[in-house]
Amino acid sequence: MQKLFNIQGGFPMPITLIASDMDGTLLKDRDSISQFSAETIKSIQKQGISFVACTGRTLAQARGPLNEQGISCPIIALNGAQIYDENNQLLHQSTIPKEIGRELIKEIESSLCFVELITDKGIYMRTREARIESFKSYFKFSNQHIPHEQLLDSLKDLEQTFGLEYEADFDTLLDQEDLNLLKLSVFPQHSIAVLKALQRDLASRFSMVSVTSSGIGNIEINSKEGQKGAALTYFAKKFGHDLENTLTIGDNLNDISMLKVSGHSYAMANGAKETKIAAQFLAKSNKEDGVAYAILDALSRIENT
Repeated sequence: MQKLFNIQGGFPMPITLIASDMDGTLLKDRDSISQFSAETIKSIQKQGISFVACTGRTLAQARGPLNEQGISCPIIALNGAQIYDENNQLLHQSTIPKEIGRELIKEIESSLCFVELITDKGIYMRTREARIESFKSYFKFSNQHIPHEQLLDSLKDLEQTFGLEYEADFDTLLDQEDLNLLKLSVFPQHSIAVLKALQRDLASRFSMVSVTSSGIGNIEINSKEGQKGAALTYFAKKFGHDLENTLTIGDNLNDISMLKVSGHSYAMANGAKETKIAAQFLAKSNKEDGVAYAILDALSRIENT
């Protein structure tokens, strides 16, 4: 582990709660957790330390890789918009006001970007063609080459597994009284420069929401209360944890809020520059079991205090 700055004598307080991001952090690739990381998590749980996955994914998207390795834990989903216990019971939810959502959608689409609405009734884009193009652009700008047929097969699987839906009229969709808007995901049509300019513009003009990113090819928008840091604060208080005794691990901009509120924090070696600046320590990359080694490193610092 590379120490970003010196903490005299290690960590002074025991760790009772560990919160880890998934994509680019706990996940070794797009959908798998290594055996070593899984065993490390289950080991600390047996020691009485709580573990919570904090992710931009939906509950269903997050639960799959965890279940494959037999990891039972609460999930902070959609960057903090929803908090679930280990039995998938919803504990807390933070929504984007619909009138703000309508304004955001107008600004996003006028900038020639794709927008996806994540609600408690489903995940919507205007057309299937828009989703295909958004997939293409996301993978292109993330330097991942996915053959067209493979992309279509992946999309079909996602539609069947996670209920991706299409609605050309977003106004009618948002008019539904029992529908809550949880998150907006934004993807570029043609240019990363346009996407980044839009991100800066939205962040400066819409102070009532959180505008962040989980990778170079997207923007993620949540309510202020729907950030990972706010959700982790709620979770810790509800279950009697002190944030000073909490360890957080993440790789991207949407993780910074939780890194800042916890007493102990690690950024992944493969993470964004801003995330590394926000964290106390630098972990190995996600492909090198960085989460497992960060946990072991943090616990060893306490033992040696």
